[in-house]
Amino acid sequence: MSRVAIVIPTWNNIQFLRQSVTSLLDRTQGVEYRIICVPNGCDDGTVQWLQRKGIQFVELGVPSGFITSTNAGLAQVEPDEHVLLLNDDVRITDPFWLQRLLRAFDDPEVGAVGPVSNFILGAQDFRLDRLPETHDAPFLIGLCLLIRNETFAKVGKLDEAFGIGTNEDLDYSLSIKDAGYRLLVDRSVFIWHYGSRSLLRVAENANLDAIQFPTRQVLLAKWGEEKCNAMFRELHAIVELSRIAEVSSC
Repeated sequence: MSRVAIVIPTWNNIQFLRQSVTSLLDRTQGVEYRIICVPNGCDDGTVQWLQRKGIQFVELGVPSGFITSTNAGLAQVEPDEHVLLLNDDVRITDPFWLQRLLRAFDDPEVGAVGPVSNFILGAQDFRLDRLPETHDAPFLIGLCLLIRNETFAKVGKLDEAFGIGTNEDLDYSLSIKDAGYRLLVDRSVFIWHYGSRSLLRVAENANLDAIQFPTRQVLLAKWGEEKCNAMFRELHAIVELSRIAEVSSC
């Protein structure tokens, strides 16, 4: 089984980062992995804590945004490693979470897989609980995104045209599908997510829509309106399938 490189970008979020990494170290079994943390202009003790824990990190001296910091971590990934993008505000509760996600790659057509969560968009919402344990998805969210090594070799790093972040995971999902791979949700894996801690701090000084609107325009310009609309039509069909299954079970 290939090793997994877990890339965790972080920006002055030591309280949540400490919880996330500690839960990962304490509750990940059956898989060879390494952590690559990317402190992004941190001045809250993050670097010192990582040094004390002996965790590999790539330090960016000034705040550079989610995508730039994620790409700095991705640049450290070895060719034989699968890639896991992980937010710094999650909590791992199941020792075999990563082992179960890796099962998806038994199917060579699957390029990436994600869990369900309490704070997430799309088909990975844990409340859609009438769906099969594993199913295809129109897109996957980057809070916990496992990417096959061959897929990463073809698709590469995140597109920095998406600025500080938002909508880059939709873009990356479309790139994976464009490369001929499927996207899978494994509903047997649940990741607790505290929820957009860095983005909420950015939004304190700016309207959230003002941050997201430009990246929506980038997405539309890159992929076209029809392909983007098709992605959300597919999501609507998944939500409807869950609703019909719930009604049928009553």
